[in-house]
Amino acid sequence: MGGHMSKNPGETSAAIDNLQCKIELNSYEDACRVDTDLQSFDTNLQARNNHVINTL
Repeated sequence: MGGHMSKNPGETSAAIDNLQCKIELNSYEDACRVDTDLQSFDTNLQARNNHVINTL
């Protein structure tokens, strides 16, 4: 009775980590929109990642 939380600390920590990842990804995407060097880096990185994934 009383004092029971609906989420355990592990779930809360995972939710916070997930939120932090989303914030960082949004920041990276915003930076890509304005920085042509970063756009080029991102394009090359995506191509390499796709190659690795398709090879597996």
